[in-house]
Amino acid sequence: MKRLLYLFVLLLSLSLWSCGSKDDGIDDPDVPENPEQPENPENPDVSEYVELYVSKDNLVIEAQGGEVSFDIECNTKWSIENESGWCKTDVASGEGGGTVKVTAEAYYENADRNAVLTVKAGDKTKTVQVTQKHEDALILSKDKFDVAQEGGTISVEWQSNVDCRLTIPWKFDSWIKEAPKSKGLVTMTFDLVVSENETYDKREGFVIVSGNGLKDTVHIYQVANERTLILNQASHDVPAEGGTVEVELKSNVNYRMTIPTDARKWISQVTTRALRVERFVFRVAANTSYDSRKAAIVFEDRNSDLSDTLYICQKQTDALLLGKKEFTVSGKGENIEVGLKSNIDYEVILPDWISRLQTKALVEEVLTFQVAKNDGQDVRKGEIVIKDKKSALSETIRVVQGTAEIYLGDLVFSSVDNVKAFAVAGYKKIAGSLTITGSLVNLTNLDNQLEEVRDNLIFECSSLTSFDGLYGLKRIGGNLTIKKGRFTSFEGLNNLGYIGGSFRITSSLGSLQNFSGLGSLSEIGGDFETSFLESLENFVGLDNLRRIGGSFRITSSLESLQNFSGLGSLTEIVGDFEVSSSSSSLGSLENFVGLDNLCRIGGSFRITSDYSLASLQNFSGLGSLTAIGGNFISKNKSLSTLTGLEKLVTVGGEMNVRLSESEDAHFTALQSVGGALSLFSNSTSSQSNLSLPALKMVGGAFTIIGVNAIGTLDNLKTVGDITIKDCKELTDFCNWKPVLMNYNGTFSVSGCGYNPTKYQILNGACSKY
Repeated sequence: MKRLLYLFVLLLSLSLWSCGSKDDGIDDPDVPENPEQPENPENPDVSEYVELYVSKDNLVIEAQGGEVSFDIECNTKWSIENESGWCKTDVASGEGGGTVKVTAEAYYENADRNAVLTVKAGDKTKTVQVTQKHEDALILSKDKFDVAQEGGTISVEWQSNVDCRLTIPWKFDSWIKEAPKSKGLVTMTFDLVVSENETYDKREGFVIVSGNGLKDTVHIYQVANERTLILNQASHDVPAEGGTVEVELKSNVNYRMTIPTDARKWISQVTTRALRVERFVFRVAANTSYDSRKAAIVFEDRNSDLSDTLYICQKQTDALLLGKKEFTVSGKGENIEVGLKSNIDYEVILPDWISRLQTKALVEEVLTFQVAKNDGQDVRKGEIVIKDKKSALSETIRVVQGTAEIYLGDLVFSSVDNVKAFAVAGYKKIAGSLTITGSLVNLTNLDNQLEEVRDNLIFECSSLTSFDGLYGLKRIGGNLTIKKGRFTSFEGLNNLGYIGGSFRITSSLGSLQNFSGLGSLSEIGGDFETSFLESLENFVGLDNLRRIGGSFRITSSLESLQNFSGLGSLTEIVGDFEVSSSSSSLGSLENFVGLDNLCRIGGSFRITSDYSLASLQNFSGLGSLTAIGGNFISKNKSLSTLTGLEKLVTVGGEMNVRLSESEDAHFTALQSVGGALSLFSNSTSSQSNLSLPALKMVGGAFTIIGVNAIGTLDNLKTVGDITIKDCKELTDFCNWKPVLMNYNGTFSVSGCGYNPTKYQILNGACSKY
């Protein structure tokens, strides 16, 4: 249409010119002398009549980026001038007609941006305005407010490019209200009025700022009324037979309740099922002493001098008290003395094998009894009853007498002679401890008669070379401790099935390579600790050990230990599992093979050596481990993968794992960490990545350092402060968006390939690309 109009005007001009008179004496300066040859001194190659047409003079590109276009029609050469850095055209010049494509990358700022494309042809100019839309955003300058008990006004400042509204949930609108605004006021804040807190409890609330699909939450915390700690009744009297005391406490402070140490024997708290204990119930035991008694139970604020005291007074009663109620005597017979306190007329009833003795210096409150020799083969038990002649009040003394098979008390074997004397006497059990010391070379003179040591068995004899002579030993009630010795195996302890206490090796046994000879041992009630075993290669010989009631510790000087073979029956360690050394004394340990059936560690799992575990590169052998009750600390710098921990579900405490040159860090089954979770690597490999697909809860801070990729985190709902740093290749944080949707902690990213804020991730700018 524009072309036709132009031609019409041209023809009309020519007609008028041809009809004009030349005789009027006036020359038209616009009419050339030679119309056949128009002049253009600036550009002699371009016709005086340039045609230039653009199809659009305004283009809009969305925030996510894209491509738009416009057409150019021209009868000569044309060019495009573009001074912007973000708006790109596919051509910069051309001739005749053509289509120009205009592109822009994604844009994450909060205001529109504009560019002007100038199309020139000869003396003609056309402009095309290009606008890229902004990304919607809603940013609060502060989302947590602490308000005094008396209330007040707070201002919520925000930055946004959308219309926003404030929502106060109905359950908070009784004490949080929006302040009225003056007419015509243009503001970027919401003013909230918080009323006075007249209750004794602190309270928490929130309001929601939202607009155009975006929203954020402002949390408001208000302290309680003045500090209060009041008991409803300060003193209670209790009869001698005991009973219960109920007391109500009104408080709004973090208090503690203290029962004096000397009163805990007769006063105990009865726990109620209430979520917060405001009503205390104490059980007062019967008073069997001659005197009344009184105790002060103190309730006190942990943060101030505020306190209140409950007094419990109990009357005395008639009493019949024995100093000791149970005796174990040898089969040879002996005298026993019993202290007695009483204010009643009592009588003594005896079995026929116990008689009461009278002494010249008889003290009325001390009763002496003689126990006759036990010539039988069975342990016998009897009772001495002391009772009131006029009532049912009584006390009972229980006496247990052993046979000649039991030796009562502690023993020390320091020479061949006393070993022989023990064997000749025919004793089979020791009720106390047995210490083997001196210059003994062997224990063969025991003739394998000893069956049980009820307390500790201690080897402290540097010349002893074997356990021969102890084949009959089945049970140790206390600890088995090897402080000195020259043992090469545990042959001689082949029938030992149970150690009630700890099993400790604290001396150098340079030739001991394994634990052969302990094939019957099924349980260790306490700790299992090994050190200074330079030749120990594995734990072969402990094939039936199923449970360790304490901790399992390997501490130092185990240069030859390669793995944990021989512990295939071990299913539970109640305490800690610890591998630690400050030197290269564990340099041959390669993995955890041999612990294949260990499913639970009740305490902490610690690997605290730096470079001393140079051969330990993974966790192979722990494939059945599902739970660690305490901390998981792994600071070994040689670890390359987490292979072997695929079934680990829960860590009760802190989890701290360091990797070196790792390709993978997969915790595929891990669901919860009770404390802080720290995963960091010194790896420079671009293949290293971290995967936690099942993780639901981290009770403390979550720190990730030096990994290059992080897998899905869709199940993570509870977590403390999040820190991600020095992950040079990490550019994609889109998998963090579900975690951050309702997250109120601190989210920090630094030193990574891309360092977004929480709000950038939530608003779509979650990846560098």
